[in-house]
Amino acid sequence: MPGPMRRQQGAVQKAKNFKGTTKKLIKDYLSKYKIAITVVIIFAIGSTIFNIVGPKILGNATTEIFERNCW
Repeated sequence: MPGPMRRQQGAVQKAKNFKGTTKKLIKDYLSKYKIAITVVIIFAIGSTIFNIVGPKILGNATTEIFERNCW
């Protein structure tokens, strides 16, 4: 009798038609969420861009403030 943390080992089944299943999932089940998914993807891309560019802008601003305030 397996304990609560043990998993039964067995053969892993591979999807037979991955492309068809994915197309059906997107077309049938996620079609009503197209706008929301698009907005989420756009915000994810924007967030990535800001995370890359933000520190450089902050570094330039810090340098500018330091140079102006030095005697």
